Amino acid sequence: MAKKKPSPRKSGKDGESQKSDQNGKPKKPEFERQVPIEHKFGTDVLPIFSNHFVIRHEAGMFHLYFFHTRGPMILTDDEQERKKLLEQVESVPSNCVSHVVVTPDDLRKIMGAMAINFSKSQSKQRPDVESS
Repeated sequence: MAKKKPSPRKSGKDGESQKSDQNGKPKKPEFERQVPIEHKFGTDVLPIFSNHFVIRHEAGMFHLYFFHTRGPMILTDDEQERKKLLEQVESVPSNCVSHVVVTPDDLRKIMGAMAINFSKSQSKQRPDVESS
């Protein structure tokens, strides 16, 4: 990936760079250009199943942790044996499969996009079983 060149700074009368106006507010650049983002969905990024998550925040950032939790594997048809084995289970492992850090503004955008997409998916009347 090519390195981004630092933008040139304008010099003021005293030879120092001008980053802010007289009131100390950041100056807007004289020229701005919006460049569209081109999303690349490569085949090297595999989907990962997640059925549990934790969200926490600190220092102006949100941490989103996604986990894959598997229940205990109990291979018996005998109900008494099954109950006995289940009572012995103290915890269920949950492996973190992804940790994403976002700003509050980005989290707000993500939540909005998820709400819209979820609403659209719920409004579609799809049968549970498709027939051919």
